[in-house]
Amino acid sequence: MSTNLYNSIPEEFRMYVQEPLEDSHLIKRAYTLRITNEMEHSRGIAWTGELRTGDSPVAIVENAGHGGCNDYIVVDEGKWETFATDAYVAYGNRGESKDSLIQFIDVLGAMVTS
Repeated sequence: MSTNLYNSIPEEFRMYVQEPLEDSHLIKRAYTLRITNEMEHSRGIAWTGELRTGDSPVAIVENAGHGGCNDYIVVDEGKWETFATDAYVAYGNRGESKDSLIQFIDVLGAMVTS
């Protein structure tokens, strides 16, 4: 099962993410998600963010804020392929593995900044 990263999330915030099957491989990647724009509307909050690994951009992530999947604009194809593999290792075939990993990275980032 999962390791350090998931266990570092306080219990009251774990309901916001799916528990990864494995997350030890994510530690060295140092993924971050920086929200660059958001807009509240009648169905939720639409947002755009930048997925990075270390100092390198991987993709632009967009969500329309109505409960649907994220859209991705790939910035670095090689890093994106690594991210996609990391998402599969973390979440396997459980739904949208990339979206689940984005949500996990976002919650981890909130723990660091809070």
